[in-house]
Amino acid sequence: MLERCGIREIAIAVDSVPAELPELVERVAGANLQVRIIRSGEVPAQEGLLTGDFLLVAPGIWMGAELIAEALSWPKNSIAILAESAGSERFERIDLNRRWSGFAVLDPSAIGHCAKMPEGWSIASFLLRHALQSGAREELLDQALLTNGKLRNISDGANVADIASQLASESPQDGFLEKIILKGSRSFVPSIAGLPWLSATIAWSPLVFALASALTAYLRYSSAALALVVLSLVLGVIRTKMQDVEYRSGKPDYPRFASYSAIFVTLWLVIFNNGAEPIDATFIGLLLLGALLLGRGSSSALVRDAMSPLNLGVVLVAIWVAVPFLTTVKLAILAMFGGLIWASWRDKRIQSKLKPN
Repeated sequence: MLERCGIREIAIAVDSVPAELPELVERVAGANLQVRIIRSGEVPAQEGLLTGDFLLVAPGIWMGAELIAEALSWPKNSIAILAESAGSERFERIDLNRRWSGFAVLDPSAIGHCAKMPEGWSIASFLLRHALQSGAREELLDQALLTNGKLRNISDGANVADIASQLASESPQDGFLEKIILKGSRSFVPSIAGLPWLSATIAWSPLVFALASALTAYLRYSSAALALVVLSLVLGVIRTKMQDVEYRSGKPDYPRFASYSAIFVTLWLVIFNNGAEPIDATFIGLLLLGALLLGRGSSSALVRDAMSPLNLGVVLVAIWVAVPFLTTVKLAILAMFGGLIWASWRDKRIQSKLKPN
């Protein structure tokens, strides 16, 4: 979430380093995101730790991306405050009527004052107190943020499953069949993400089945190959949603690219095994791929939902079972491009009506 909002560097201050934290940092860090683990006692010696305004987040705080984006627009030395209420009792108290929401935007010079931090204090609480004494601007947050789940304190582990379920339901997926699968998987995707061995299995299974489909097609078992393609695409939908839960959807997904490459090889082999010449199999395969890619970028939601990878895979299986394969695949390609032309014509027509206004 932080990376999506434009943050490129994260420092995590801890009293001790649990065994899981380095592994988590390794999974999250990438070319566009630097993550550092800092022991609380070492922070005072690192006055040059930050070079720009920084977003301070207290331990155990979870917030929606919209709230983070709003905070990043505030001037430096701003503290988000919650009014004392029944919903805010788990947040750190400032005085009788106010509590700290758990995040603030501070000037980098504030980190240097950690050298004066009393023993036993947390860095987040110390920086909060220092900012308040320095006259930081206070931003009173809408209490509705607590009731609609945009801001939560999960320091004791409560509501973690609810938050994971909420993340699993966000980032809507294009594709009629993909949406059906996602709707049914929201209940168990967070559980899968919480089991490292099962999460790793799901993460690599689409590529494994895609490679198996290519091998099966090479051995001329076309029915089984197409079935493995559909299975790979179904698992790929669940894998994509797991990446949303783990905040990894913005990273380069090389296994997914490899899966689609293997699926293209499978389709080429199936078409070739059904009597097409090599150049014809390549041409038909590229037309299918081109129509699919154009459909993914179409401005029409109907086209994007209709021309999804999983929909195409199921249609190919239906064609294989029901009718002559090559002829019907060519008709399907014509229908796909016809849909793209219709969507483009509709957009042009809508724009022409808007221009006079």
